[in-house]
Amino acid sequence: MFSRKARRRRSAGLPSSPSAVLRRYAPVRLRGHPIGGSAHPRVSLRGPAKVRPTPVVLAGVLAELGVRYTVDADGDLCSMWDGCRVYLMLTGPDSTVLRVLVVVERRAGIEDKPWLLDLVDDWNRSRLSGKAYTTVGDDGQVGLCAEHVFDFSLPVERQLLVSMVRRWIVSLLRFSTWVGERV
Repeated sequence: MFSRKARRRRSAGLPSSPSAVLRRYAPVRLRGHPIGGSAHPRVSLRGPAKVRPTPVVLAGVLAELGVRYTVDADGDLCSMWDGCRVYLMLTGPDSTVLRVLVVVERRAGIEDKPWLLDLVDDWNRSRLSGKAYTTVGDDGQVGLCAEHVFDFSLPVERQLLVSMVRRWIVSLLRFSTWVGERV
């Protein structure tokens, strides 16, 4: 006979006791291994080649995406778009940090900086990625930028790198378009 509490739990679709939960959700031992599977799982030594971004790899990624680019004096890749420039640059002590940066062509006077900071704050609050900020050039003009940054100290599959770069460029171009609609 079940207790009143057990009957209520059972009618609600819940297990009748903690031991029933353990029996239902406990890991199953397969072939003698406590987490399932064999004690000596097969490991495939073959798999997609892993890469770290280098200028040559990034140039290949941009070519694969059909993006025209130039190389600036610092060795960074630059792609010109309508109203902005997108840079791909490697930074960090071992050049393993990839920064994909958009610089909006439109500049404003220093007196407009508070308004531009509110604009950038709105973007950063409403979007998960492509963090935006303002810069002040040597000429005293305020510029708008946004960037994605990722540390590739561990190599990744090339297709993942291509996908990340594609998504980042699209996101940064959306920022440029979004700014153009508001400025």
